[in-house]
Amino acid sequence: MRVPYSSAVFKLRGSRNTACGVLWMRLAGANSSAEVSGGEALSGIINYFIGNDRSKWVQGVVTYGKVNYRQVYEGIDLVYYGTGRQAEYDFVVLRALIQERSLWIFRAPRSASVGTAI
Repeated sequence: MRVPYSSAVFKLRGSRNTACGVLWMRLAGANSSAEVSGGEALSGIINYFIGNDRSKWVQGVVTYGKVNYRQVYEGIDLVYYGTGRQAEYDFVVLRALIQERSLWIFRAPRSASVGTAI
């Protein structure tokens, strides 16, 4: 899963863990300057040794169990996190300022099918 400021892109897997598509979700009318922070630091770190130029290598990148977006809407935060092999998100309502509107816009491939689980 990739998590830009106001959208999420999920790579979908089919049987035998083969790629079968992408689901793109976007927050409608979200605050594009929402503050982003990591939550629940994990014990592992990541190193990126890409290419031969050592000046471009990145070491000791901290990993997190959650990604917090503060004030994606007035009075509403968004938290992405993983549970097992699934990605989830929660809206955290800070105040009673919820207006009636759709929060997510879904865009899927032009053709899609639903199969049975094996």
